[in-house]
Amino acid sequence: MIMKKNLLLLITLVLISCSSSEKFKTSAYDSLAPSHKTIAILPIDLVGKSYPAEMSEEQFDRLLAKESNEIQTTLYNLIARETGREKSDIKIRLKSITTTNSTLENAGITQKNIADITEADLKSILDVDVVLRTRIFTNVFLTDTREDLTSEILTTAETIVKNSILTKALSFEKAQADVKCELVDLDKATPVWVYDKKRTISLRDKNSEIMKKLCSDVSKNMPYREITRRG
Repeated sequence: MIMKKNLLLLITLVLISCSSSEKFKTSAYDSLAPSHKTIAILPIDLVGKSYPAEMSEEQFDRLLAKESNEIQTTLYNLIARETGREKSDIKIRLKSITTTNSTLENAGITQKNIADITEADLKSILDVDVVLRTRIFTNVFLTDTREDLTSEILTTAETIVKNSILTKALSFEKAQADVKCELVDLDKATPVWVYDKKRTISLRDKNSEIMKKLCSDVSKNMPYREITRRG
């Protein structure tokens, strides 16, 4: 009886795992995905945060660039862990974050303007078949601001995060994060997978844990797990 229950539980978990990535696929997935061999994870489009007059736009941009890099790296690492040859593994190559970002930066593309770059431009710059575009709308920082900040902006950054955002705007110790990810075929400029979820953030969690939870859900729902390659 115990073995039968364990078997049923295992089957249920497998079915849930298989169906989770299925529900985010678009109608173009079946025709385009089999030709995808390499994916680039782009810098993150961060929306919803604001800064007070005492912080310059340049200082604020540095905070956003730092957060984008950490989320982008976390996404890469979590997706990489799920790649492999087993039936339930993700079967696509990942272009390194370092190569992706340096190639984009040489073309004048950064976290600040990534949302405005067309698929045609990305196709001419990156040697990949598909890109992962990620947009996160929330008014809280998802990464710690204490690290990697110069002393000149640390005090201001702490004021924004602790007072303006956390204490004043979010008195209930909860926040919302809208996470939208799209796997876009660069040849056709067409999304093949669209993940769109509103998540509740507990401000009692560490910023790094919040970020990992959001990214983990994206990686668990990633497709390319049962692909018959073409070409």
